[in-house]
Amino acid sequence: MAKRVLALLLAVLLCGCSVDLDAGSLLEPPRLTSEQSAVYDALESAVGSSSFRFKYPRGGSHPAACTLYDLDGDGVQEAVAFYEQTVGNTTSTWLSILSCRDGVWRCVRQIPGEAANIDRLEFVDILGGSKSILVGWSSPISEKCTCTFYFYEDGQVEKYKTDFDYHDLMIGDVDGDGRQEVILCTCGSRVGSMVLLHESGGRIVRTGTADLLPDIASFSQITAGQYAPGLRAVFVDALMSNGTERTLAVPVERSGGRTKFASEDNENYAAFPDVPRPGGQAVCADINGDGLMDVPYCSLLPGYRAEDEDAVWLTTYRSFLEGELTDVGRVVTNTSAGYRFLFPENWGDNITVHSYPVNREWRFMLTAEDEEEEVARELLRIRVLLPSDYQDKFETEQYVTAATRGSYEYQIAVPVQAPEEYAVTVQQAAECLSLLN
Repeated sequence: MAKRVLALLLAVLLCGCSVDLDAGSLLEPPRLTSEQSAVYDALESAVGSSSFRFKYPRGGSHPAACTLYDLDGDGVQEAVAFYEQTVGNTTSTWLSILSCRDGVWRCVRQIPGEAANIDRLEFVDILGGSKSILVGWSSPISEKCTCTFYFYEDGQVEKYKTDFDYHDLMIGDVDGDGRQEVILCTCGSRVGSMVLLHESGGRIVRTGTADLLPDIASFSQITAGQYAPGLRAVFVDALMSNGTERTLAVPVERSGGRTKFASEDNENYAAFPDVPRPGGQAVCADINGDGLMDVPYCSLLPGYRAEDEDAVWLTTYRSFLEGELTDVGRVVTNTSAGYRFLFPENWGDNITVHSYPVNREWRFMLTAEDEEEEVARELLRIRVLLPSDYQDKFETEQYVTAATRGSYEYQIAVPVQAPEEYAVTVQQAAECLSLLN
């Protein structure tokens, strides 16, 4: 029975999914592929006992305890597994790499973990050719994590441990050369820091550091892109300890065959004004698809106050165009409903939103010029429905489904009485709607 339960858990681990275990499910024999069974048997044989349990990364792109991935680019997948084993009074965490040759899985190497827990597992094209394994190790007694690289080639595993800690990291093509770099960021009450790891001479080296703001509580997003034509930067959206959010854009450049930050002091951050915004409202994005990263600036919609629990914020995105900050799009985000809406170009500053929680609906309204008037005119409705939701048979508005996610339908209605100068078609409104990740 124990073997059957372990096999069922393996199926879950390998697919990265979660299931509810009940007595009925345990009575049925698990349906494992021969490959999955072979991976488990090889690991059990290498450990020398079935008294181990898998460990899960707490985040990252590969949150499963056992991940199949082609590490050396030969078209055959290897397996990367994390597990925990207790011997006597000592519990330790291990990383195991397994390969399959001639249909037989074997454990290539078992490597002691750098800490008790795994923050993340990533595969990085930093050296070119075969992918490097990046493991973020975390300790219960430290808020920081440590990243370690492992290289698999010709059936051999080499460990390369960096000396750098992080609170959050980014993997991406920072300089636009087609190869990935790694950005490590730390935060706290003192000045935070950002480190750039880049390939040089076949090794991973630190090619740049930059100071970040003090009092950063956490990072909402770290990404890279162009902040002006031909000029690239690392964009950091940071949640501050006072609850606001700020954006830093640190330029990068190629010099002497290396990628580094264009400046290693705060004075030469890209010239986006350091304007705080409510935490969680918005992060940098290419909002209009022109290839430039746009920085968000937030303001309350008419009729709302900052202290209102249901306050709706308008996010104006700005880019450097011809040397000047230019508005390129205005967005409202309905976080609870999972979408954002880009204001059409013919909408002005006199638009607000009324919320109707019963059917998860937002109604976009033209505010009255006379503040004593109660309601303005209605321009658009967006609602989110499940098949089981009650729908009024007598409603006069014609709703059209613009997007779906699972069982949810995102529906749009355009009132016929909308003022002509603000009018949008259903198709235009649907193109302005996008679902959140």
